[in-house]
Amino acid sequence: MAAVQQINAVVVKALHETQLETIDKVKVFLSTNEEVDQDFIHGLLDQFKAQLQADYKPPKGGKTQQPKQKRVPSAYTLFIKDKMNEIKSSNPDVKSGQELMKLAVQEWGAISAEVKEKMKVLNKENPALTGNELFTQCSSASSAPKTTKKK
Repeated sequence: MAAVQQINAVVVKALHETQLETIDKVKVFLSTNEEVDQDFIHGLLDQFKAQLQADYKPPKGGKTQQPKQKRVPSAYTLFIKDKMNEIKSSNPDVKSGQELMKLAVQEWGAISAEVKEKMKVLNKENPALTGNELFTQCSSASSAPKTTKKK
């Protein structure tokens, strides 16, 4: 479907450019003819050309899409991804992705708020680190007890 849109966009653009070129050629031709009111014809052609340019809207398929830049995954996302892989390799009996996610989230919940905050900061400073590397660097730097949220 995208190929059809792109072909359509190319054809529409070519037709538009052809119309503009034709107007310019008519102006040149009429300027050599002495029987024609030059000012009147040029005025009409200029109005027609301005209207063509104002009405022209390139089709949606004609725009080249800029590739979107991927956002840097958060420390949470990196940690969960690494933990799920770790749990999967150490516990082959866990088959469900939902169960893997549940276990990984439990491990995330066991991390202190201070370590989580350090992981977020370090992730912004060095987005190339994996979740395990973030956790290892931040947990070794802090041995503070876990802070619990009051409900």
